[in-house]
Amino acid sequence: MKTDYHSHRRYIILNMINHMGPISRKKLIEFTDYRPASVTELTKELIDEGLVIETGSVSGGSGRRRTLLTLNIQKLCAIGVFLSYTHVVYILSQLDGTIVERIDGDVMELQGDALADRVVSRVKSLITGHPERTIVGIGLGDPLYDPARYDLAASLPQVYEHFTDWGRLKLKPRLEEATCLPVSNFSAVYLPAVAEQHFGQAKNKQDFICVELGNGIGSSIISGGKVVMGFQGRAGELGHTTINFGAENRSMCYCGKAGCVEADAAFPYISRNICAALKNGTYSVLIDFYDGSRPLTVQDVRRGLDAGDILCEHYVRESARRIGAAVANAVNLLNPEMVVFYGFMTELGDFFIDEIRSILRRNTLVIMRDYQVAVSSQMETLMPLGAAAEMFNEYLHTEDYSNIYRLPKEPETEDDDADDSEEW
Repeated sequence: MKTDYHSHRRYIILNMINHMGPISRKKLIEFTDYRPASVTELTKELIDEGLVIETGSVSGGSGRRRTLLTLNIQKLCAIGVFLSYTHVVYILSQLDGTIVERIDGDVMELQGDALADRVVSRVKSLITGHPERTIVGIGLGDPLYDPARYDLAASLPQVYEHFTDWGRLKLKPRLEEATCLPVSNFSAVYLPAVAEQHFGQAKNKQDFICVELGNGIGSSIISGGKVVMGFQGRAGELGHTTINFGAENRSMCYCGKAGCVEADAAFPYISRNICAALKNGTYSVLIDFYDGSRPLTVQDVRRGLDAGDILCEHYVRESARRIGAAVANAVNLLNPEMVVFYGFMTELGDFFIDEIRSILRRNTLVIMRDYQVAVSSQMETLMPLGAAAEMFNEYLHTEDYSNIYRLPKEPETEDDDADDSEEW
């Protein structure tokens, strides 16, 4: 990052307040070793711009009180946009992850320039609708590949890159021109982990895995506080690790291998096997409300589980066991402090998640069992929140000041013995 000395000090103060806040000017002086006059000048500049606000105070001793500073989370916002094959989700997010406004749009009837026009229009409506906010940028999440839409006529790399070139080469410059804001594209492979690290279950954690449970089984990884990308930016393909190598009737995965966890545990596995059993005459409570004329949904299976249906329990349990074994392999390899599950399969509820937990613990090396397991609380907004979080990172240059975020975060407390010469 090329910047002048004043900007450099400004970023240090901003990131200190972001990480340590609420924090007093006195503490900023102690951490940075800047002169009091310099800290006063920098914080006044940030307050005048509305980026930093004063919030409360603590005793500094001898009857003096130190004013505390924090970033203005209600003013600083970012826009996150996530495109899938069927829809677009737009959010305006505060610095703390609070969603100020959300827009959902259908993309099935649009493509090319018409779709770009729609996206630009929706983004501009978010901006003009909140003139009191300082919007730091627009993050675009490249679409995830959906195995349920696999096209045998296309090569696997072509399917994975659907929308990606269009987003980077057409949508990005059009948004930049229309909004005069910085716009960046981000891989949806790692956005869930970024969102969870900033706003979710893994907030401020340095080593964790996010596992997607849906039509596919994927993962995004944070190690040492940083996203694990891999050589080609495709790290995290947990679904294409082999768990049924020795089985006689292994399922062939669309990737060309047999025994992948995705082929033998993702929701299409559950749906396919339950539907086949129903067609062959196996009894299930599903027949009371499902006649096979439409695709089986996760909500259908959940109704079966809630009713104690043996058929649903069997295939959900098989799926959970295989997922648990695959995730245990990742835990043994990466030694995370948390595993976060997300995706529509989590709607299968406690029966499903508890079975995963059981197998996961059973197959984790004993010396690595000191980790937490959680289910994401964000779900539908996980991707655009991750894109917004990345725009906050770019705005604050957190990568350049990552050493600040390794400092212990301790709340500022009363200091009865302090002898302040000034009121901070």
